[in-house]
Amino acid sequence: MCSAVSSIGSAAVSFASECLPKVGTILTTLGGSLGMVANVVVAVCQILSILRQDESAEDLGDRALQAAENGIRPENFDRYDDYLDSIRKFEVNPEKSAQYSPDTKAAAGMQVAISSLEDHFKTPVGALYGLPILIAMNKDFFNPDRLSALLKTTHDINAVVDYLDGRLGRSERATVETTLLKAEQSLTPEKNLADVKGDLREVAAKLEAQMNNVNT
Repeated sequence: MCSAVSSIGSAAVSFASECLPKVGTILTTLGGSLGMVANVVVAVCQILSILRQDESAEDLGDRALQAAENGIRPENFDRYDDYLDSIRKFEVNPEKSAQYSPDTKAAAGMQVAISSLEDHFKTPVGALYGLPILIAMNKDFFNPDRLSALLKTTHDINAVVDYLDGRLGRSERATVETTLLKAEQSLTPEKNLADVKGDLREVAAKLEAQMNNVNT
């Protein structure tokens, strides 16, 4: 699967080697599917009007994989939007589609969605790899609405993962917690700060305990 995803382009190589294995490990331990994670990432893109409402991770991935076989890759375009337009217009071969597993197509579609977000927010490659990791950790808490609110507050998603993984010092934890509180308050403006902070810390403690199980 990783080698197939890597064929999409240079950014996909990094995604396949750095992000996918971590997501796979979490899903193996905590349960869930790669397709579920991929579709949540795509849903975030749809909320932010980056991808179309009728687009799915599997279809985007299928198109990206088959287009890559024909030399259509992001690095061959001046703008990522032009690449997206190209794979949207690409005529897929049903026989080739059947050769790729649903997980492979979902993973490829997730990579397209992550690259779309990175292009939209002008972040470096890899800056948003934490998104699928957060979804794999807890899809109910890290739903599309919460993640889109978080992205409006910060693009340092990997720091949020480190926070929930218990890998930050006190001052760094305080900085990330402030960012999370801002995102939460935008979702639940009717709650006071103390209640939001209490809810967030309760969820964070549960997620950190889950990640301890993953890392052992």
